[in-house]
Amino acid sequence: KPSNAWLSTMLNSGFVYKDRLLPDSFRKKFSGSQSVPVLHFYSALYPHASKETWEQKIKAGLVSKNSKLVTDPAEPVSAGDSLEYLRPPWMEPSIPSDSTPITYLYCDEEVAVIAKPTEVPCLPGGLYYENTVLMLLKKQGDPLNNTEALNAPVHRLGRGTTGALVLARTASARRFLMKAFQDHLVEKTYLAIMQGVVEKDQFDITQPIGKVPYRLCKLSGFLWSASDAKDAKHSFSSFTVLARDAEKKMTLCKVRITTGRPHQIRIHSAFSGHPLVGDPLYLPGGLPDEKIIADSVNASQTDDAVTDDDDSARDGSLPGDCGYFLHSWKVKIPHPDGKKSVDITCPPPPAFEATFSVPSNAS
Repeated sequence: KPSNAWLSTMLNSGFVYKDRLLPDSFRKKFSGSQSVPVLHFYSALYPHASKETWEQKIKAGLVSKNSKLVTDPAEPVSAGDSLEYLRPPWMEPSIPSDSTPITYLYCDEEVAVIAKPTEVPCLPGGLYYENTVLMLLKKQGDPLNNTEALNAPVHRLGRGTTGALVLARTASARRFLMKAFQDHLVEKTYLAIMQGVVEKDQFDITQPIGKVPYRLCKLSGFLWSASDAKDAKHSFSSFTVLARDAEKKMTLCKVRITTGRPHQIRIHSAFSGHPLVGDPLYLPGGLPDEKIIADSVNASQTDDAVTDDDDSARDGSLPGDCGYFLHSWKVKIPHPDGKKSVDITCPPPPAFEATFSVPSNAS
């Protein structure tokens, strides 16, 4: 971890989840029905919580339809209705005290690049809301004193991944940058500390990445892993060895990716037989513990007592668990003005350098 000092757990301000299904989506989701009870709506869209749990939430006055409170679980919901669920304030996990203030590596009126700290998710989700990059940047204030700037991440880095993260500062820049990522116009280079001494100086991994059943992921029921299933997604990672440490049994690699699958470098490193140092989830071969996968095939969804980020009552690791060494080192993006590109290098944090120092001539 980057520091022994952690901010205290905090009670956040709660969050409002908004839903609105257009007619085609509504009919597809609910088998052609024109309307369904609000209880059926929520239990179908969010099955991680039981029907009984949703009934309690509705009766407690936590749901509204078209800005009016709903307390009757049988209240009909139709296509086009706007629904809101108020999640009451909850205790968020702590983050390292040196996570803030977040450092800006580049900033203009349309684009910014920051140095993402470890242990901090990019966007709200699960147990995290205010302790996320997006919300911390809002609290921190804008470097150009632009109160209208979005400063919204246009790609994601894992909670345990550090380094260069691209932000859009306007709605038009966000559309431009997201398309640039989709069209593979962004150059991304990572540093990865891998277990063992890698023999080859350079190698490519093209193993597809897909979903495998994983009972510990309560919200989704699956985990992204190495997969040969028909619906697995093409993935490409290119590894170049920068240095080897036979004594520590570690290898420092530069990794370039042209696809951006979830946890791609972690999975491809493990698939190569050399998982990332400290990775608690992916084992050699690119899969988690096979016993948990086997247990998951016939496992039914449970109540919402445990979310994907909860540390309680689980016997294995989750994607958000940290400890691995992966750093977003360099990023080169086309600028929305069409006249230039933004080329940024983000130095690794002290904890990374202390584990494996990056050679001064690395490029």
